[in-house]
Amino acid sequence: MYVSRITPSTIALALLIIVPAFINFYTPIYNYSKPALDGMPFFYWFQILLLALTTIPYLAFTFIEKRRRVELPQGRAVK
Repeated sequence: MYVSRITPSTIALALLIIVPAFINFYTPIYNYSKPALDGMPFFYWFQILLLALTTIPYLAFTFIEKRRRVELPQGRAVK
């Protein structure tokens, strides 16, 4: 049986996923051609930078979720 509770850590984990996704999907934030970086418009190099930077919260989410799981003697995982 799974017990679902909203705790501060659950909210923090949700924010680790929601904030980078919101920034990535809300293109008016970075829909510009200047400043260019080595001839590449801002729109493209910012997406590449964003991809690299949003990997960190996703990895943190995965790491924290794995640590939160506790194995029961029957072999079932409880969240």
